[in-house]
Amino acid sequence: MALGWAQAFQETHAQAGDIVAFDVFCGDLNFDNCSPDDKREQAHEIFSVYTDPCRVGPGQDEPWALGTLMNSQAIYDEAVATPETMKRTLEHSEGRKKYLAGPVQASACPDLSAPRSEGRRIDYILYREHQSPAGLKTVVGKVFFITQLASCSDHIPVGLQLLVTPVAQPGA
Repeated sequence: MALGWAQAFQETHAQAGDIVAFDVFCGDLNFDNCSPDDKREQAHEIFSVYTDPCRVGPGQDEPWALGTLMNSQAIYDEAVATPETMKRTLEHSEGRKKYLAGPVQASACPDLSAPRSEGRRIDYILYREHQSPAGLKTVVGKVFFITQLASCSDHIPVGLQLLVTPVAQPGA
């Protein structure tokens, strides 16, 4: 459904002469790539249309990817109360294990049998490269996990820097 809405929006707002290098689909999708009970969503069609730079494949994220959902019982703890302390805390596996929400079962209880992940990443920023006559290439420059909202939310915002460069033409 959301893919259809994105396509309809793009078709409605496209202007003659537009050169589109990429589009972005982002938000709290309310499922993660580590919980066994989210397997159906982990194989959703959106991942064949858009690229998730934090994802290796269904059930497996890049080793550097962090969960974006905090353990709601601990968001006011001193170790994650400011942007600086949250950054320092989440740089260590012990801090991630304590403060990031882990995999869940259908009952919404923590799944202690699931392999330990770097937390439930339920906030996504996906991109899709467009083929354009201008010959542009889109690559990921950087993925950011932003700590500026420490103690204001149980979500960790994600940012994405995309770099657009011209593709070298053969013989040029």
